Amino acid sequence: MPNVWTEDDTEKLIALYGQYQCLWNPFDSEFNNKSLRYEAYKKIKNSINIPELTICDCINRIVNVKKEYCYELSKIAAAISYEKLYVPKVKWFKRMHMLFFPYMPLSHNNFRKVYNKNNI
Repeated sequence: MPNVWTEDDTEKLIALYGQYQCLWNPFDSEFNNKSLRYEAYKKIKNSINIPELTICDCINRIVNVKKEYCYELSKIAAAISYEKLYVPKVKWFKRMHMLFFPYMPLSHNNFRKVYNKNNI
């Protein structure tokens, strides 16, 4: 698999990933079921339809997107602290935000309060 994921490929990956709560929802009863998670990633890989794509490629891209998502959140928080507005430019941010923000650790509560207050 080439190391370059287009924004469209990434957005498709996130959309497919979002269909399987066992992959991203820690409260899902199947969250710790490794075989079910493997099957979900296998279905995602097959649905993306990129030649030579592996399950590991999908997992690695999701891991990297999660890191990028958190980085974008930190840029939003920094902008807010300077009374500025920052809007992420990546197409997939809103989709990731809907998936992950409700499940962020409690240590992010201060950001959660600021974010919800400013409704960015």
